[in-house]
Amino acid sequence: MVDIGLVITIIVGVATVIGTLAGIAQWIESRKKRREEMDRESQESLPHAAVAEQYVQVVNLAPTPRKHFTGREVELRELTAQLLTGKSVAVTALQGMGGIGKTEMAARLAHNANEAFPGGVLWAELGQHPDVYGILARWAVAVGGEVMRYTDLLTRAEAVRRLLAPRERMLAVLDDVWEYDSANLLIRRALPMGVAVLITTRDADLATALGCQVEQIDVLPERDAVALLSKLVAPLDNYEATARELAQLVGYLPLALRIAAALARRRPGNLVRVVEKLRSRPMLGVLKMPKGEPRQKDVEVALALSYGELSAEMQRRFRALGAFALAPFDAAAVAAVWNEQDANAVADALDTLEAESLVAYAEESNVYSQHGLLRAYALALLEREGETVTVQGRHAAYYRALAKSGDWRATELAFEQVRQGWASVKERGTDVYGYFEDARRFLERRRWAEYLEWGRDALDWARRVGDRKAESELLSGMGYTYWKEAHYAEALGCLQDGLARSQEIDDRRTEASCLNRIGLVYRDQSQWTEALDHFEHSLSVCRQIGNELMEGYVLHNIGMTLFHQSRLSKALEHLRSSFNIFDRFVRLPVGTVDQEDRTQAQEGRALVLNTMGRVHYLMGQLDEAMDLWQRSLVLARDIGDRAGESRTLFNIGIVYLARGEPDKALGYFNDSLDISREIGHHRAVARAYNGIGEVNYLRGQYQEALAHCKQALEYHQGIGDRREEAIVLVSIGRVHLAQGVLERALTHFQDSLKIAREIGDVYGEGVALHYIARAHEEVGRASEAELAEQQAAAIFERLGVPRQESTWH
Repeated sequence: MVDIGLVITIIVGVATVIGTLAGIAQWIESRKKRREEMDRESQESLPHAAVAEQYVQVVNLAPTPRKHFTGREVELRELTAQLLTGKSVAVTALQGMGGIGKTEMAARLAHNANEAFPGGVLWAELGQHPDVYGILARWAVAVGGEVMRYTDLLTRAEAVRRLLAPRERMLAVLDDVWEYDSANLLIRRALPMGVAVLITTRDADLATALGCQVEQIDVLPERDAVALLSKLVAPLDNYEATARELAQLVGYLPLALRIAAALARRRPGNLVRVVEKLRSRPMLGVLKMPKGEPRQKDVEVALALSYGELSAEMQRRFRALGAFALAPFDAAAVAAVWNEQDANAVADALDTLEAESLVAYAEESNVYSQHGLLRAYALALLEREGETVTVQGRHAAYYRALAKSGDWRATELAFEQVRQGWASVKERGTDVYGYFEDARRFLERRRWAEYLEWGRDALDWARRVGDRKAESELLSGMGYTYWKEAHYAEALGCLQDGLARSQEIDDRRTEASCLNRIGLVYRDQSQWTEALDHFEHSLSVCRQIGNELMEGYVLHNIGMTLFHQSRLSKALEHLRSSFNIFDRFVRLPVGTVDQEDRTQAQEGRALVLNTMGRVHYLMGQLDEAMDLWQRSLVLARDIGDRAGESRTLFNIGIVYLARGEPDKALGYFNDSLDISREIGHHRAVARAYNGIGEVNYLRGQYQEALAHCKQALEYHQGIGDRREEAIVLVSIGRVHLAQGVLERALTHFQDSLKIAREIGDVYGEGVALHYIARAHEEVGRASEAELAEQQAAAIFERLGVPRQESTWH
């Protein structure tokens, strides 16, 4: 659906440039075709009216209830009635101990809710590490919208709220809530008034804090427990009394009933034997519950019996599962933790544990998982048997190898297990640096926050054990990550310390790395001489020790510095030399070069292509720039380089801006923004804000443009990034110019000019002068306008580049 108000606003601005009605009509037609093309490519967030037309789409995100779910009819009816009270927000909580069936009950309620909640059912599993961004995105897609473009959490939540508002009564289930902030944001900011909310949590105080009416669900009534056993085993026939006694012995808890029922092997007569053994109240006596929660004795009774009937080998296998995090894992990981090579034997053992209800299997994704209580018991048993160090060591070794493998997709899916391995290595305090080093490349490319957090822990370990080489390498890596976030003081401190350590122990490779990265810090602060001195020194060391890959990166950095100085031909010369080094590595036959070196070379190619695209963009060669950036994007995505992907998406967006296609540009800016937020790249977030501001400016949405640009300006000023500050000042000045606030516009252009001259940014100086001329012209100062435009034209002519209606360079 075309936004008529937007089209009219843009027509007014375009008319002043085109000057004829025929030109306007042609432009409108081309814009309409572009919008239709975009609608075919991806479905956008819809305004209220459009959503209202489409909300007949069935929405039910709740998981399928267990096929043997039994009972709770009274509770389900009462909860449904409470959720339909008609209050603005009807909130209820299920609060109870582990194993009582909170999630299953919520799933059943949601499954039965189609008639009661015609607008649909939303579901989100929060857990200990809730992904609120992802939850909001999934909710939006479920109702036919898309919110990936929205910049921050609150904005995205409000966008989801607008998408949900036109629908009839809805139910939202927040399962396994552990902390206040995430649940509160979803309830208060993402859900419109009138949506019923059901949460499950073990924490009654938390439920109360969230404004929920706490409903303490109890164990199953005897009749429901017996009915569940009948479904799990077989028709009970003459064994109903035995089933009643079994249910009583395991406390009527669904989890305990499932474990006990598995021992009957689907034969009702076997219940007699199970009951006889349960009468002795077998206990494991190993579990200590956190947060003062009561010990789950009834689950323990069933588990103790089930565990006791396993063979010694199967008991060992069950205990070893305690090494896993409460996250999915596959059979290959289990084989490694069990130290078994026979895949068939591992599969058979897992089938046995699944039949005993001691592990769950998800056929659609071919992974296994554990109930939290069973995992806690397995870990406690592991500790009792003195096997923790060995088994956790195997777990850590497997996921350490996965992180090192370069298979970033598999590592991403298993990251909670990688994190668990890191935690166990830290706890043991052995080879902490080795684990970090093997995970380092993945963290550098995809998880910056974890990189710094783990890096600090590894650095503490290296200092504690006196590993000077590890210390120098860690200082170099942490300094590099601080630089990427423009924390220049912290970066320089780490890198200079790392340089001193590396020189003390004659570690030439780390010395070259620190020199190169110190150059980056100086370059980004526009200290060109200091930057080039450090790059040249690093280049000399690289060539002395024969480190070609690092030489390629240093040559790129020299080229980028020359680019910032507007020495374009010299910049391209260094960039081509850099690209040739990386390209040669990539083309070497498989097996003749280390896989990580090959991946680094691919990363280097993507980086150089990106920078070469910036040179061609500045030269007005938009098609060449687009081609280079598209190639760079493919490479970045292939190796999982999220920062590189974000950077390239932004650059593609500015080409679309230059081509007069702001809608397409906005899509790329928002994609860049989402990735930058995910990986914690705040500097790239600020750059994306400025890009979005430019789109708002072209659409005539001046207040929105100012809001985005000022956010970007505040960030760049805060970190001392003067070059980006100068760029944003021009963007803000352009908005004021369009608003007719001419003196304010002129002030911003002059401030940008001052910075450009101070840091030696010649092209930026030309851009500022061009817009200063525009401002003088608007207020009628013809001579001043002519002088400024002549100065700008002289700069562009000297650089050999065209003047563009753009702020980026």
